[in-house]
Amino acid sequence: EFVLSFNLVDFLLKGNQVDKKIRLFNQLKNQSDSSIRFIDEFIDNTSHIEVFIKTLCEYWGGVWQFIENQSIYSEEKRNKYFKLIVKYANVSDIKTIFSEHKNSIADNKGFLSLIEDADKIKEIIGVLNIKFTDLDENSPKQLLDFIYKENHYVINSRMLQVILAHYGAFEQKTFETRNYSLIKSSNLQELTNYIKNSIDEYISVVYLTLEHNTEEPLDSLTELLNDEKISLENKKKIIIRTKTII
Repeated sequence: EFVLSFNLVDFLLKGNQVDKKIRLFNQLKNQSDSSIRFIDEFIDNTSHIEVFIKTLCEYWGGVWQFIENQSIYSEEKRNKYFKLIVKYANVSDIKTIFSEHKNSIADNKGFLSLIEDADKIKEIIGVLNIKFTDLDENSPKQLLDFIYKENHYVINSRMLQVILAHYGAFEQKTFETRNYSLIKSSNLQELTNYIKNSIDEYISVVYLTLEHNTEEPLDSLTELLNDEKISLENKKKIIIRTKTII
């Protein structure tokens, strides 16, 4: 076992002593107090942060699980490690690290702006098949376009609002009172198709949860009531709440 020191680790990171590097990172991932303390201190003092994080993630697929589960990490420190992993780890290792922790990405509304490498962000989202629950409306345009076109978002009120607003099709009152009609009239084909392919889910988690969504025009209402993919229970709920004369 190595007696850990900044100079030693910096030396091994720069060199080609593969066997010693393997031993070092197997030691660093052992979750001992000394290893964790060293990692915390080293990342603030090394000039080789990129290769250190990249290599650590290659050896320690459970690094994020450990960070999430340890109360010793403040939210600020968790966010710091999260960004370092996303920025410097190989995408293949990121896939391993977050495969059981996708919500850490999906629930992070600022993820699209986390690092400047848009291609890497897309690759991470793709390999993990992330479905975002919320996103900052001021996220980079090309990445919001990517999320929309590849359906990398869950169907909920917030994400529908983000997508509609991104393309200039959001109107608050209509969204709240005639939601399905607004989606249909948005001319956003990918959105319309996504909703139609998951129509019963949309009815349950969006349509019926909007308190004032009771003024759907007759043509849209008829379309919903005739849709075989919508459960009978949800159709009854639509009829009960609507103010439109059928």
